[in-house]
Amino acid sequence: LIANAQYILRKYPNDSIEVLIDLKMENISYVISLLSDSKGNLWFGTFDQGLFRLNNGVLENYQEENGLINNNVMTLHEWNNAIWCGTLGGLCKLEVINDTIQFKSFSEEEGLYAAYIYQLNSTSDILYIASDGEGLLTYDVNSFK
Repeated sequence: LIANAQYILRKYPNDSIEVLIDLKMENISYVISLLSDSKGNLWFGTFDQGLFRLNNGVLENYQEENGLINNNVMTLHEWNNAIWCGTLGGLCKLEVINDTIQFKSFSEEEGLYAAYIYQLNSTSDILYIASDGEGLLTYDVNSFK
């Protein structure tokens, strides 16, 4: 996947390119993060416009009023059957249940030591969280360390 100021594109091994989304036409700016999940959905995070999902050709937008912890989505990661969003307001876990998005937010109140999350990675049992100010944090499904 490739994003620029105009499009989100998919490049194939034979070097052909498919335009997935015309960002200007959709009035979307500042795409920061991209994720193609195991179910074939395209997710992308933006600066100040929240999270988008391209689901069977339909573009959906999720923002703070829908349950997203912050509208600045810096990083996306799929782990433990969920989509995790690192934002400038904390961490958000999204689970798709019967095609409905359920949000669970993690901030300093839930034990997350930093609000600014810039990168996520994982092993089978640990989510690694790169933060601003607190360094590398971990989450093991039950608690932050």
